[in-house]
Amino acid sequence: MFLNLRFSPIVQFIFFLKARRGHIYFKNILIRVFLVLFLLINANLILGQNHEKIDSFEKVLLQTENDSLKMELNKSLGIMWEASNLDSSIFHYNQGKEIAKMRFIKQKVNLSE
Repeated sequence: MFLNLRFSPIVQFIFFLKARRGHIYFKNILIRVFLVLFLLINANLILGQNHEKIDSFEKVLLQTENDSLKMELNKSLGIMWEASNLDSSIFHYNQGKEIAKMRFIKQKVNLSE
């Protein structure tokens, strides 16, 4: 999940300053510090909640034997990891594709027998 700041109060405040002065110009250092802290806190909260979901999904992925569920979990984990770690995201997408390939091959072999 990417941080969507289009509708946040900070962005609205920046647009208010821009409309009032013609350009974004922060004279006060406290406003800069507040903006940086606000962005860091939001990013930390979003990534922290996301990692709790990722941990629970990975536990289910390790325990399940159902191929359909494994494919869906790998897809969901890939989507969740996109925000913070692209390598893990690609790993889960590829793992889901491999499970789908193996399932397709099993079905093809079963039909030919």
